[in-house]
Amino acid sequence: GPNSPVTVGEENICEGLVKVNLRDLLAALQRSPLIKCAFSEEIQLSHPCSPFKFLLDSFNPNNVNPSYLPFEPSLFAEKIFTNQNAAAEKERTHLSVIKGIGGALMDEIVAVRETAASSLGALGLPEAIDALDYLLDSTKDPDSNVRAMSAWAIGRLGPHSGGKAIKPLLELLKDNYWKVKTAACISIGCLGPQAASSSLPLLLKILKDGSVNKQIAAESIIGMGVAGVQSLIEYIKKEHRSNYKTREHISKALATASVNDPNIDHIIELLFSLANDTYAEVRKGCLISLDKLRSQSRDSVIYLKPRNLLPFFYQFLGDADRGVRQCALLCIKNFGAQGELLFIEGVTKDKKPAIRKECAYGLGDIGASTFRTLLLSLHDSSRAVREAAGEAIVKGMDTLSILENFKDKGHQKQAIR
Repeated sequence: GPNSPVTVGEENICEGLVKVNLRDLLAALQRSPLIKCAFSEEIQLSHPCSPFKFLLDSFNPNNVNPSYLPFEPSLFAEKIFTNQNAAAEKERTHLSVIKGIGGALMDEIVAVRETAASSLGALGLPEAIDALDYLLDSTKDPDSNVRAMSAWAIGRLGPHSGGKAIKPLLELLKDNYWKVKTAACISIGCLGPQAASSSLPLLLKILKDGSVNKQIAAESIIGMGVAGVQSLIEYIKKEHRSNYKTREHISKALATASVNDPNIDHIIELLFSLANDTYAEVRKGCLISLDKLRSQSRDSVIYLKPRNLLPFFYQFLGDADRGVRQCALLCIKNFGAQGELLFIEGVTKDKKPAIRKECAYGLGDIGASTFRTLLLSLHDSSRAVREAAGEAIVKGMDTLSILENFKDKGHQKQAIR
C-alpha cells in the first residue's frame, strides 16, 4: 500500500485496517532498519485502535515456525517499530531482523523463501552479511528460483562473503537451470581475485561453450582481477576469427575493467586491435568500451586522453556501417567542448563529403550552440552535406532554443543575418 501514515482516532474501528501475510511482513522487516516511528502522547502502542496494537493482536505466532521469530510477539512493536535511542539496542534489533528474514529461507512456501532471499540481497552490506550462512544453505534449495535469488544475494555481499561462498557458487554453475547458472556466474565475478584460482578454469569453459551469456561470463572473468584479465586476453588471441560473437561480447565486457589494473595498456591495445574487425558489432563494442574506460580514467591513462582517442574515433565517421558511425558520433560528443571543436573542424575542412555529413549530424546532436556553423554548411558543395545540415537544424533545435542561445551575442546575430 502507499507509504503514508495512518491516522487513527477514537471514532475509527480496527476492522478497517488491513491484515498482512507473512510474505508482506518480511518485506516490511526488510525496510525496518530505515524506519523511524514516533508516537504522539494521544496515540500510544497500548491504544485500543492503534494500528500497531492491531498488528500485534492479529499476528498469530502459531501459524509461523517459531525459529523464524527472533523475538516474542509482545516485543514486536517495541523492537522493530519504535524509535530507539541506544546504539546497542539498535544493533540487537538489526541482528534480530536479519535472523528473522534468514529463518524464512526455510519456510515451506516457495514464494516466502524467494522473497526472503530477495530481501537479504536488497539489504546488501553491511546488514545482510550476518545472514550469509542462511544464504549458503539456500543454494541447495529444491526450487530453482530460490537458488537463483540466493546466488544473487550472495553476490551482493561481494568479497566480504569470504572464501566459503566460492564452492557453493561453483556448484551452481553446473545447475540445470540457466537462471541459476547466470546468477551464480555474476556473483562469482563479485567475489574478486580471491576466487580466481578456483573459478577461472570453469568460467573460461563456460565462455567457450556458451552455457551462460558470453558477455556475463567475460565480465565475471574480468572481475577476477589481474589473473582474469590476462586469461581473457590470451583467450581471445587464440580464438578463431570466425567466432565473431565471442569477440563482440568480450569487447563489450572489457568496459568493466578497472583503469587501475596493471594490464590496462594491454586492454586498450586489444580494443584498438579489435576495432578493425570485419564485423560491425565488434567494432561498436570496442568504441563503447574505450569511451567508458576514458570516462573512468579521468585523463589518468595516456592512451585514453583526448589527443589519442579523438582522432581514433573520428576515423570511424567514415565507417561503412551506420551503427558504427552513430556510435563514433556519440563517443566524440561525450568529449564535450573538445568534441564540438572536432565536429566544427570536420564539417568545414574535411575533404570527404561523407565525413562532413556525419559531422553535421554530430553538431545537430549538440544543440542550438552549433546553429551558426550548420547555417554555413547549408552552402556546402555536396548536396548530402546540405541535407544533413538542414536535418540537423530541424531535428536538433527549435526557434526558442536558438534565440535563447544567441540572446547575448549581438555580433553573432549580425553575422547570421
